[in-house]
Amino acid sequence: GEVSNLSPRRPPRAPIVTTGAAGMAPKRAPRNPSVDARMTLAGAVVDANGKLDRAVYKALQVQFEDVPRTGRKKLQTRGVSEGETAAEGLNAWEDTKGCGWIARHPTRTRARKASEGVWYSARAWGSWRFAYLLAALQRDVWNTSIAAEEPAAPEAPAQQAQQAQQAQ
Repeated sequence: GEVSNLSPRRPPRAPIVTTGAAGMAPKRAPRNPSVDARMTLAGAVVDANGKLDRAVYKALQVQFEDVPRTGRKKLQTRGVSEGETAAEGLNAWEDTKGCGWIARHPTRTRARKASEGVWYSARAWGSWRFAYLLAALQRDVWNTSIAAEEPAAPEAPAQQAQQAQQAQ
């Protein structure tokens, strides 16, 4: 018989459409978020402030609707896959206002203000896993941009002398 991916618990979803190559029909977005280029450091879409473009990533939220809840009790492991360790610079939070993951900016010591970190609510993003992956990606984007801005290490005096001799 024919295999259906429709769940009897909820109505069918409209397909996600991404733009295909010129002259080609649009294609359905991948169900596996790990293969979506936007979820990688190389394909990250950021705004002028170096933060992930929320509108772009909101479109990926539907891919995480079927992510099972892990039932993990420890706050710092929610959204983190088995065998995976929570990335450095991330903190989970849960209070009366919400819950999710905070990506702390690497040059700040505490993410107390919105300008010092980015908060990804598990409720707003639809799952703990998606909130965690976004926070981890944001932290990677910041780390990469900081590394790119750092000046090159100064050359050793012996190398400078050798280069001066070669220039003559």
